[in-house]
Amino acid sequence: MKSRHNLSHQLVFLIGCTYYFFTPLILGYVGAFNSLESLSFLDKYFEPNDVNWPFLVTFIFFGTVFYLLGAFCINQPKTFPKSVETRRPHAGTWTLFFLYGLAMLMLAFQARVLLFSGYSNMPDSGLVGPIATLQMFLLFQYLYERSAHCSIASAFALLLIINSYVLLSMGGRLYVISALAAIYFRWWNWGAASKRTQLRSLLLVLFVILVSVVIGMWRVGESDYSSAIFYLTAEANLISISAFTLFTGGNWLPINTPFEFLLSFTNLIPSVLWPEKSEWLASFINTMQNYQTPFGGVSIIASTISNFGYIGGLLFFFTVGLCMSKVGCTRSDPAREARYSCLVGMLPFMFFRDPFQVQVKIVLIIQILYLITRVLKKRNFSSRHDGSTDLFCS
Repeated sequence: MKSRHNLSHQLVFLIGCTYYFFTPLILGYVGAFNSLESLSFLDKYFEPNDVNWPFLVTFIFFGTVFYLLGAFCINQPKTFPKSVETRRPHAGTWTLFFLYGLAMLMLAFQARVLLFSGYSNMPDSGLVGPIATLQMFLLFQYLYERSAHCSIASAFALLLIINSYVLLSMGGRLYVISALAAIYFRWWNWGAASKRTQLRSLLLVLFVILVSVVIGMWRVGESDYSSAIFYLTAEANLISISAFTLFTGGNWLPINTPFEFLLSFTNLIPSVLWPEKSEWLASFINTMQNYQTPFGGVSIIASTISNFGYIGGLLFFFTVGLCMSKVGCTRSDPAREARYSCLVGMLPFMFFRDPFQVQVKIVLIIQILYLITRVLKKRNFSSRHDGSTDLFCS
């Protein structure tokens, strides 16, 4: 197979850093917040003369460094699949496909009043949660079947597309974007035919970004395209408010007890079993919040420092980098490739702007799916030697 460029989680992390960490700082220091009308409301949050401001800048720098230090502690093998023929699925995989399809139809039916309505209605968190969870199930299964060269991968892709549309109809665009990032990452490393194909795909990525900006401006009726810089950087700028206000308010410690992080593990309990789960979590977490989030979303800076403290936050970045490199040792295994791609898909967006109760839930779901797949694969191997029916592709 022709040589190709390798896309690592280190580079994906740096892309997220550039957008969510450095872009707001650069815009603030060059005076964009007080010179551009569309960004002027951010000027009151950007206070470089505050006594705590240097600690924010230092954390951004060393947080990036600590992640990379952890990431390079483990030598990640660059494995590429050999050319193999497409395999056919067996009864077990088709059963899983129909179960996922049935679950999606049931959830879509419950959300039917929000379909085709765009963002005109407020999303129902009681519906977004299960549909977003199903999105992660479908994403993992699609990536697994694609990595295993199974013909049913296209069927799971269809379910993923339909479920993504339902999510977009309810305002859950971040889950869709993260799924696209995971799929693109897997394709780049294990699917692209050549370096030329990889580089050409970057033009498509650029086109999608520009179209997204245009659609965002169209949604709010904006016709002045000189405001494009606001729409290009709005996500990063709005999320950075939580980090700015955490430091300027002096609400940080060297070491802290991660109550919110620990409570986030309860988010894995299905809402069917615990209907008041979201309200219970919100009531606890709101009392711990010591920063401002006027537009929603929480910077990973605010999340880590408010949970682990300044020093603990740096160690958290180191640990995440270390774990990502450990997970990145895929060894040409379909389940490992699916897990790694799903987690990398979180890096450029969810990792930098979602609270821990969301991130922890997704990571645990991905890990559970990976473990289940590994267990079934081992049983599958034993069944073949016993003469039993294979549940996976063959």
